[in-house]
Amino acid sequence: HVFNLLGAGSDGNATRKYAAYGHTKAGLVQLTKTLAGEVEGTAVGVHAISPGMVFTELLSSGRYAFGSRGRFFVNIIAEPPAFAAEKIVDNVRAFILETRDQSEGAAGGTSLALPPLFGRAATKSATFEVFTPAAALYKLARRLVLGEGKDRYYREADDEDKVPPTV
Repeated sequence: HVFNLLGAGSDGNATRKYAAYGHTKAGLVQLTKTLAGEVEGTAVGVHAISPGMVFTELLSSGRYAFGSRGRFFVNIIAEPPAFAAEKIVDNVRAFILETRDQSEGAAGGTSLALPPLFGRAATKSATFEVFTPAAALYKLARRLVLGEGKDRYYREADDEDKVPPTV
């Protein structure tokens, strides 16, 4: 199995102030699709992992570029790296176990394994999403109703739009 980690820009949208990062992620989508097509019907699977918004140093460095609305959404949506890593590992482990079980003739589950080829089951490529639209709506509703995530990473007030003083 090959697992490629997607990120901002992988959807084809512009990544303002992060052009170098965004273009590599857009290219990674193309690479993943191409490799998946080339290994189709074999025991090799090429997969994409979309972790959602992870609060890394790269995201943190854009603090003053977001504006108050952007900080509002970062506070709601972004997750710490450990959270995203745990979800990714859980999804990948479950996928590998399911694929292995199906290749050994286990019944049930989704049809991720294709007919055997050279004694091994062919593997269908997949995409793993840690953060889904349903999760975004859930988090937004909790923020609006319960105030969860307010000022989680950044203060959301407009006075934060000012560029920090240089030291």
